[in-house]
Amino acid sequence: MDENVGCFTEEELLILSEGILSLIQNADKGLALIKNQAVHEIMANELQRYTDLNAKVCMMMGQL
Repeated sequence: MDENVGCFTEEELLILSEGILSLIQNADKGLALIKNQAVHEIMANELQRYTDLNAKVCMMMGQL
């Protein structure tokens, strides 16, 4: 088990994941409203970062 995993309980990781998923959903809704291409690309990149972060949290949950 990775030593960093012990910093959070399974419940805490679940709360983090649910919060990130909410952030992803709202960012996705906002992305649909953006017409400016440059801003759209920035938001799309951020959306990918949130998705990657949630994947990390989920991996940590699997290591508990």
